[in-house]
Amino acid sequence: PGFDADNAVARRLEEWIVAHEQDLYDYLCELLSYDTTNYKTHGLEKVGQEFLAKSFEDLGYVADVYAPDDVPGLLEHEAFLPGRGSADRPNVTVYHKDVDPHSATVREQGLLLAAHMDVMPAGDESLWTYPPFAGTIADGRIYGRGSGDDKCGLASSYMIMRGIAELGLKAENPLLLTSYTDEESGGGNGALASCLKYPTRSIINLDGGNSDELWVVALGGGVFAVNFESETVVGVNNKTAELLCIARSAFAKLGEQAVERLSQNKWYKDTEFVEYAYRLFAMSCGGALAANQGSGHLNWSFYTDWSEEELFARMNAVYENEIVPAMRRLGFKSKGIYKTTRYFHYNGGVENNTDLDLISDCAALVTGKHPRRTGASLSDLNIFMKYGSPLSFNYGIFRDFNLPGGAHQPDEYVDCEEFLTITRVLAHFVARYCKLS
Repeated sequence: PGFDADNAVARRLEEWIVAHEQDLYDYLCELLSYDTTNYKTHGLEKVGQEFLAKSFEDLGYVADVYAPDDVPGLLEHEAFLPGRGSADRPNVTVYHKDVDPHSATVREQGLLLAAHMDVMPAGDESLWTYPPFAGTIADGRIYGRGSGDDKCGLASSYMIMRGIAELGLKAENPLLLTSYTDEESGGGNGALASCLKYPTRSIINLDGGNSDELWVVALGGGVFAVNFESETVVGVNNKTAELLCIARSAFAKLGEQAVERLSQNKWYKDTEFVEYAYRLFAMSCGGALAANQGSGHLNWSFYTDWSEEELFARMNAVYENEIVPAMRRLGFKSKGIYKTTRYFHYNGGVENNTDLDLISDCAALVTGKHPRRTGASLSDLNIFMKYGSPLSFNYGIFRDFNLPGGAHQPDEYVDCEEFLTITRVLAHFVARYCKLS
């Protein structure tokens, strides 16, 4: 059937959200007041998850708080990433009390909204205008670590599900929400646990999308490193620095190939991700005065549609052909290239995804224009696509990492008007997809 622009229930839900606009902002500020930092080997998500679970239980929803590692099959799964320290890092999945979350109806018709509770470390707090864990509204913006990445997605979902509850609406197609953990720094176990425990027909990962985009393809790649050690203790790092420069130059040449490759991908060729297909993150050598100066470290990332096997074959060829001879000449050893995140597997999505058509029409109804369909940044979209639903896509607010106030930056913020607009669009989609009445 065609798009019903005059859906009365959708309008009613949207009007309720607009009438409770301040509550939307206040709920996000409350989420931001909890420090839920991801430190890779451990995280602080529990306090935020407990607040979120209680807020949904107060509305009459069931809130399942569960440790990802307790989900059957997770620890043996091919995508499980060990060493992430799951203690006190629970997921929360929310659904209506009349819904059997493990039923065929949920698997075949259900919609899962998903967003992650964990945030990147705030870094030097003196660089922040407002405290990173306060949740501050100023100048039409909401400031705080995780405001855009990714607690705004949780707040939007909360307000929609609160509106459904307070308006007494019923969903023909079940609606669930998962607040997942351990997304930052290349995690993924939280998203994987949600996919395994609560499979649904469709998933919207509310993590990115630049508000006027639908991210319909999952980017591949990851973050990698190599360490060097001198064969003998040395008091100066001249040779260490020389080796690092050789390695940096060698990987930069491969980076040029990665840029060219991504520029040919139809989903990425006109995006900023092409420029960042190769990024150098860290290059260091030596240490404190009187310490052994013969240690070096190089850390970089690739954005790509190459498979893990192909990318490692290319990186290892660079390592063996250009770096190993330099190591021998300069007197160094290394254990080779290793991953510092999971590998993000490229996923091109599916053809004729009607969910994309529906949310595109909802966005046009609210904003006056259809969002652009493009590729995602590195996110857990590839987890959701491969192990949850092939119909998954990303939608939400995302300020680029390289912008002031962007994701992972000091003074991270979301624009209030944009935040409300995204929530209105999502409300229209949920009302139609779930057939609210």
